[in-house]
Amino acid sequence: MNMRQPILVQHVWVLVCDARKSLLLQNMGDHIYPKLELRHAMEHQVSRASALGGDAPGRTISSADGRRASVDQGDPHLEEERNFLQGVVQDLTHRVERRELENLIVVAPPRALGCFGT
Repeated sequence: MNMRQPILVQHVWVLVCDARKSLLLQNMGDHIYPKLELRHAMEHQVSRASALGGDAPGRTISSADGRRASVDQGDPHLEEERNFLQGVVQDLTHRVERRELENLIVVAPPRALGCFGT
């Protein structure tokens, strides 16, 4: 019988986050009776779409044939989410550099996890 090592051991850190909220917890219990205590929280207030970019899309004119085309401005909400998650990554980086945390479990949706790699 293969016995697996417990993941949620004493003093392990757990990051639970999405594009709006980040909770950094630490297990002060053990793997049988975990006791997750909040160590740091970050929250991002989502701006209204009208406040993020109500301008008309940019236009370009081809120098070869004079055709006009609009330029996609991207998703401003997605850009805000990325900025928030980059702030979370910076906070974690500072904690690692100060040797505040070693072992970390990350619980996040795939889109948020993708921002951790950039």
